Amino acid sequence: MLGCVILGFVGAAIFYSPYVGLNLQTRIACPVCPSVLSFGDPLTKFFRYTLAGGILNAVLFLLLGFIVAAGANDIRRFLSK
Repeated sequence: MLGCVILGFVGAAIFYSPYVGLNLQTRIACPVCPSVLSFGDPLTKFFRYTLAGGILNAVLFLLLGFIVAAGANDIRRFLSK
């Protein structure tokens, strides 16, 4: 499950990567991250948006991870009968 949380923050960092000069942005990396236009230091915006978007993305990935784990557990119990 820790991997799901890490994936959430990595996805947000990829989504907001244009703020630090990398053009890796893809919508699938962070489906809950909003596109934001604002003024200020790009590095500060990158960290702020990555933290906020990463938390939302991590929660989504964690929920999906729990659903997959529960489904795998149910299938394992069904097959062991």
